[in-house]
Amino acid sequence: MVLYIVCVLLCALMIFPLLWGVTSSFRTDDELFKYLMPLSWKTFVPQNITFDAYIRIFQEFSFGKAIGNTVIVTSLTIILGLIINSMAGFAFACFDFPLKKVLYAVILMTFMIPFEAIALPLSVPVTISAALMIFISQWNSYLWPLIIGMSKDMQVIQTALGSFQQERGTLWSYLYAATAISAVIPLVIFLPLQKYYVEGITSSGVKG
Repeated sequence: MVLYIVCVLLCALMIFPLLWGVTSSFRTDDELFKYLMPLSWKTFVPQNITFDAYIRIFQEFSFGKAIGNTVIVTSLTIILGLIINSMAGFAFACFDFPLKKVLYAVILMTFMIPFEAIALPLSVPVTISAALMIFISQWNSYLWPLIIGMSKDMQVIQTALGSFQQERGTLWSYLYAATAISAVIPLVIFLPLQKYYVEGITSSGVKG
């Protein structure tokens, strides 16, 4: 019983910042700071719910463009990643070639989970698991998109979030709204496929 209580408290502690961020996205910045201190129920519950932040991030900051760019980049990365990984996995499993062990060791050090370890035709869960990990990695990618996507039209979600931190201050309600959207999309994709993700991880080792 004590273990369940501890687990519930830990879950609540981890979920709390996300919930607070989502509720804050339905407020104006003035209201957000007005009830920030001292802590009360008004700190966590919007007094005047507004969708202004969600409307403005699409109208004034072209956040829809950033979402579209992210979807395109992530989709292409997943497709190319699966093709290259599956071909490499087949080569390592079926052929002998110079420096095979060295290259395989390098791959194992590069990836936390060796996608290339179970033959592709035998493991759909591993393929889905690989796709999800590539998706999550690319969706949250920041440094490389920041380097190559200098123009506003080429921004992806993670770099677009920086647009709400301006010289005169941070547009907190806008930032929370954009962050909520960027978090919801992966959840919608990940939750229905989490079974395959777990199966892919548990079956990714080489047997025999």
